[in-house]
Amino acid sequence: ASVEGGSVKGHDESRRFFMGLNETWETFHIGADEFRDLGDRVLASGRLVAKGRGSAVELDHPFFSVIWIRDGRFSRMQSFLGQDAAEAAAAKPAESEAAR
Repeated sequence: ASVEGGSVKGHDESRRFFMGLNETWETFHIGADEFRDLGDRVLASGRLVAKGRGSAVELDHPFFSVIWIRDGRFSRMQSFLGQDAAEAAAAKPAESEAAR
């Protein structure tokens, strides 16, 4: 949701979010080409390439995601358009882990 803004939680919201991308973007592609194993999290990097449906605005930008893993499953993902912000987030525990 870093490009669209806001956050998405759960299966139903995730499904609606990805289906909604089709309304805003004529094309939308995120391609990860590097994954760094950080133990209970992964830092992924690649490119976001998109074209606006009505505006024809084109994006081609580096893209970074931190993916937290809990009990062998994907528990949280946060996406960034800057590497420094992604690395800072990867250095912190997930919010749900901090509350434990």
